[in-house]
Amino acid sequence: MRTVWDIPNNKDKSELKFGKHPTQKPLRISEWIILTTSKPNDIVLVPFCGSGTECVVALKLNRNFIAFETEEKYVDLSNKRIDETKLNGKQTKLV
Repeated sequence: MRTVWDIPNNKDKSELKFGKHPTQKPLRISEWIILTTSKPNDIVLVPFCGSGTECVVALKLNRNFIAFETEEKYVDLSNKRIDETKLNGKQTKLV
């Protein structure tokens, strides 16, 4: 793996559909990290969930996740994004 990743930092409109977080990363960055560090059905730990980007990517890549977030407005934002991401009928909520 190279030390510099050439991944554009711009986000698609769909990534901001339910709101945004001050440090929200584009899905492409999380996809690269999760693909290169895990296998399908692994568990991804997301200790600072924010807008739920890593959770959405984990679901899309057939990974499970455990996520934590203390700010209620971001829990709501994450849950909306997670609800929109339906993969194999999985229904998951961040609490």
